[in-house]
Amino acid sequence: MNLLARPSLLLVAVIVAGIAIGPSRSRADDLLADTNKIESLTPEQARKLVKEFPGVQFVGKGILFFTCTDGGCLPLNGLKAVDAETAAALAGYAKSPLLLNGLTTLSDEAAKALSQYDGGLSLDGLTVVSEEVAKKLAQHDGPLALNGLTTLSAEVAKALAQHPERLSLNGLTTLDAEAAKALAEHKGGLGLSGLTTLSEEVAKALGKHENTLALRGLTNLSAEAATAIAEFKGTLLLNGLTTLSDEVAKALAGFKGEFMNLDGLTTLSDEAIKALQANPAIRLPKKL
Repeated sequence: MNLLARPSLLLVAVIVAGIAIGPSRSRADDLLADTNKIESLTPEQARKLVKEFPGVQFVGKGILFFTCTDGGCLPLNGLKAVDAETAAALAGYAKSPLLLNGLTTLSDEAAKALSQYDGGLSLDGLTVVSEEVAKKLAQHDGPLALNGLTTLSAEVAKALAQHPERLSLNGLTTLDAEAAKALAEHKGGLGLSGLTTLSEEVAKALGKHENTLALRGLTNLSAEAATAIAEFKGTLLLNGLTTLSDEVAKALAGFKGEFMNLDGLTTLSDEAIKALQANPAIRLPKKL
């Protein structure tokens, strides 16, 4: 390999010099080409990394996922654990986002330290968070992804609802009315695209949310739930729906929000199309 022809690899080697990752790890240039191979960091190593790492490009999927086309991302998805001091060092990273999807647990102290980070923070490896950790993470002033959570208690939902920015909870497969009521108080964009069905009670609760609400995972919707969610006042993403009955279409046509995206529809009756087209806030696929 001609390193003179690849100056970025020289920078990589300089940056990770001194970061101990064990004898089984690859060479330094390979590691910085993929920081996800780093499995552990001391506070000193973390400080050096956030100071000198140039960032890489990252493109997420969808409106509530992180996107970094200017090359500011720091992916550290190989980290299995992080202590409070190391977390505080990582929180000093000046670019965004910071991807820590390899963490499966997070202490209160580490959560508090990470809450000081100003950019997008992804913690998709967490499958459970305590109410205290949720309270700490809610203090984070940047987009937050917790897509590893599959269930959410009302207490944790209430804590996370205090988070001021985009909140991505797309791993949730179920949501009860109490948790939905708590999340409806959240002021930023809310991603709940892991839900495939929506009860009338949950739809009524989520209808009180006032920012972007992503429900892309819904594959069917009752007329009752459609009537309830039509009260939503913000931007509603229902791209997962491929067909609607005339009754459901008429219910959604009463949408009171800013924008509803239904561009996933593939079949729709003429009557349903006419009802939905009467509402200028609703987007339908051009092919219909």
